[in-house]
Amino acid sequence: MTSLPDEPRTRSKIATILRVTSGNFLEMFDFFLFGFYAPSISKAFFPSDDGYASLMLTFATFGAGFLMRPLGAILLGAYVDRIGRRKGLIVTLGIMAAGTLLIAFVPGYGTIGTAAPLLVLVGRLLQGFSAGVELGGVSVYLAEMATPGRKGFFVSWQSGSQQVAVMAAALIGYGLNHTLTPGQMDDWGWRVPFLIGCAIVPFLFYIRRSLEETQEFLHRKVRPGTREIFASLGRNWAIVGLGMLLVAMTTVSFYTITVYTPTFGKAVLKLSDTDSLLVTFCTALSNLIWLPVMGALSDRIGRKPLLIVFSGLTLLTAYPALSWLVGHVSLGHMLIVLLWLSFLYGSYNGAMVVALTELVPASVRTAGFSLAYSLATAFFGGFTPLISTWLIERTGDQAAPGLWMAFGGACGLAATLLIYRRASWEARPAVAP
Repeated sequence: MTSLPDEPRTRSKIATILRVTSGNFLEMFDFFLFGFYAPSISKAFFPSDDGYASLMLTFATFGAGFLMRPLGAILLGAYVDRIGRRKGLIVTLGIMAAGTLLIAFVPGYGTIGTAAPLLVLVGRLLQGFSAGVELGGVSVYLAEMATPGRKGFFVSWQSGSQQVAVMAAALIGYGLNHTLTPGQMDDWGWRVPFLIGCAIVPFLFYIRRSLEETQEFLHRKVRPGTREIFASLGRNWAIVGLGMLLVAMTTVSFYTITVYTPTFGKAVLKLSDTDSLLVTFCTALSNLIWLPVMGALSDRIGRKPLLIVFSGLTLLTAYPALSWLVGHVSLGHMLIVLLWLSFLYGSYNGAMVVALTELVPASVRTAGFSLAYSLATAFFGGFTPLISTWLIERTGDQAAPGLWMAFGGACGLAATLLIYRRASWEARPAVAP
């Protein structure tokens, strides 16, 4: 078989990365919009005389979608491990698109009453069910098609696509806030970005259908059935549990510095929508830079050093950084703090995602990875806006979200030390039983 010249091969790899991460883009685009427009969504679907209660109901609905992720990870993950990466990624995109369409077009509470919040909840549950395997499916696909010795760099683009989505959503929000009045934004303007997300769905289907199956999957002689996959997951419960703690640092940090940041900037620090969007855009751009850089560095020095250093730094500095910000509120100070937290997140996650693909046995790689990631997101990351809002209300400490982020760092540090206590686990993929 004749090998491709380096330049065409590189272009082919880049095109594959763009195609496979397209669904990740749509997922994070919608999730960020739900977090940023939470005050407007709460008025449309959860009207209440108590603004705090209304916002809490909105964030609870946001978090409920994450409770569906473990179910999606198990059912869809087993499906992907059985029938192939390509077909599975097309199915997950279809389910995700259905949830997005539902949220975008559901009339408000004033029009259809209690059916409105129920339909929004259904949309979030569909998104959560699909997202349960989307991250795992994309990460496994990138790991299996990566150039030898550059797996960390390739897999980092799973998270990289999410940062591009946050940047796109922030730019759209910036334009809307300069075009529409606050009343128009609460009334109908918040729907515009969701409709834009719906409009790109056909294009995403088109480019994802052109994906080829990974050679590693095609060359696999034994493809276990659903029952065998479930049995293997049961045998590897300890790996899944440690993987969940490993991801806790990532998911808590990400939802703190992206989805929750606009609400924190507006509701807590009393900065303008424009300021909050600017900080969010810069944070996502910083994430996009650090993720592939640290993914590539993990290819050279190993995953363990990066995981230990940056989970430890998060544990030690997250709360002090936010305490300093709360005491010295300004746009510049918020930008400094969020860029620091972005550096911690991007550096850790650049090594973490590829480490998890190496840890899980190959025969259940998608299901195992997705289950660990989904459990972490369901129990930790998905409820970050809700927990952060609750912590501030209960403690009276506006920097309290930093305690939650520090807790995520402690989970990541503990998991890393436990996972790599046996040197043989480092620098080699796990072997299927």
